[in-house]
Amino acid sequence: MKKKILTMMMLGIFVFLIGGCSKAVNEKTVQEDLESYKIEKDTTKEERGNTNGNLLNGGMIAYQGEWLYFSSEGSLYKSKLDGSEIKIIYKAEENDGNIANINIIDDELYFSAGNHEKGGLYRIKDDGSDVKKLVSDTGGGRQEKVYVVGDWIYYDKKYILKKDGDGSDKKQIIEEKSGSTETFSISDGYIYYVGMNYNNEDCIYKLKMNTEAEKQEIYKRNVYDVSVEDGWIYYIDNHTGDKYGNLCRIGIDGTEGGEVIDETVVAYNINDGWIYYILKENGKNELYKMKIDGTENQKFDLKDSQIDEYYGIYVIEDWIYYMTDGVIQRIKQDNSKQEVFCDFGENIEEVKNKEKESTIEEKLVLNNTYQTRFGDVNMITFPKFAFDFPAVWNVEEEVTPTGETVTISNERGAKVTYSHLVGVPVGEDATGGSSVFMMRVEASKIEDSNFVPSYVQATDYSDLGKFVVAKLTVTGELDMKTDSDFRDVNGSVSYAVIPESLLGVDEAVRNPYSVEYGFKYGDGISFVAEAPEDGFTKEEEKCVIEILKSFRVVE
Repeated sequence: MKKKILTMMMLGIFVFLIGGCSKAVNEKTVQEDLESYKIEKDTTKEERGNTNGNLLNGGMIAYQGEWLYFSSEGSLYKSKLDGSEIKIIYKAEENDGNIANINIIDDELYFSAGNHEKGGLYRIKDDGSDVKKLVSDTGGGRQEKVYVVGDWIYYDKKYILKKDGDGSDKKQIIEEKSGSTETFSISDGYIYYVGMNYNNEDCIYKLKMNTEAEKQEIYKRNVYDVSVEDGWIYYIDNHTGDKYGNLCRIGIDGTEGGEVIDETVVAYNINDGWIYYILKENGKNELYKMKIDGTENQKFDLKDSQIDEYYGIYVIEDWIYYMTDGVIQRIKQDNSKQEVFCDFGENIEEVKNKEKESTIEEKLVLNNTYQTRFGDVNMITFPKFAFDFPAVWNVEEEVTPTGETVTISNERGAKVTYSHLVGVPVGEDATGGSSVFMMRVEASKIEDSNFVPSYVQATDYSDLGKFVVAKLTVTGELDMKTDSDFRDVNGSVSYAVIPESLLGVDEAVRNPYSVEYGFKYGDGISFVAEAPEDGFTKEEEKCVIEILKSFRVVE
């Protein structure tokens, strides 16, 4: 490997020197070669988030060190390998459905979540904090495959993005005609996948793990469930005929391999020279194993009911994990011991009871951070702001050339909204608004804010002065069609980050708070918390004040 890397470095330097000596060499070509080498160097580290076999089965289980990570019913769990210290670290939002394709590298998990309408790619710390949705998808409802290799995420067969980024660098690297099976595998710096050629024929393709290389057609055949192990491409044959459903293989260079198992294989997982697979016998799924050379074929003596083929089979150290009747079971690879690993009726009930005791505290903990992206997305120089919030709150974001809106909200509807309004007068400069309705609003100081105004490009905004977290209380309303003066009301309560100069009573509030209580910082900026219909609870009030207080400029 060291020789290979050294050789690649020498070739890279040689290409660069030729480019410097000959004006005939296109600068773009040299740059592409260097970029290609950079990505190849990163990905050939082969640090992986899960095995090909486990991801082929859906990636419902992954492990690292002494910890196991697994999913069921839209929740992500963590436990010791012996099944102790089990806890829920993340629950998918109702609209995001189930969790699959789990990868773990260092202290970060990557996974997909989806239902019949939409899905996405997520990153989360292994303690359940700092949840980030990197990619949002709509339509189809598939739980897209996720492979994390080196510094890169390969997502939905077609896309590549940096694993430590925010998802904005997602780039399509594979373009195939629709209708091909959504299956791929990664091995030794190559992606192996199924796609359709221009004659509408299904093929297995091989592609170097970068964005410049040309794909290679390996084998022209309709197949699915591709997994690459030890120089062989394993697949389930999808051709109608006597081989339909059989497990076959072909060399990664296209050399013929042939059948491996001449029966209909429901699921399989290859690990350390062994094939673990499921056959349906007399209406029941049975678990087998055999060596990859076809010898030592054995049937496991399972003492339980039907294996859930949709959950899959997972090889973790010397155990095989699977699900029956909603219970995760495991059996030793040598068939010597079988046991229940997690009963989602018993183990999880205890976890849920503990969670209920600490629900309020968890919802108050600001264990996630959001950074605004207006400058990055629009590729212009503009300050980046940050604020902290509970990981259990939902995040909705939109960035356009005319501004940015980020709204975080809890399950009751309490929400905090960051607004960046390009070209809109705000605060003391606000104009327009309703011509018939006004509010009287009292702005009173609650806390000092962490926000300290400075420079935006070459303009100094420090004269905005000190900022505070203010309570905004509606004390009067005026309908100019029917009223001659304000009607006193015990109105709604909101909170906002504002300059001290906006404290006091304003009797001419005609615009939304994002305008009336915004401030000019290059463009119009506001950070406002609004209550649900029945108002803030005491806990929510404390939480939104802390969120607003955390608002700051990222240096």
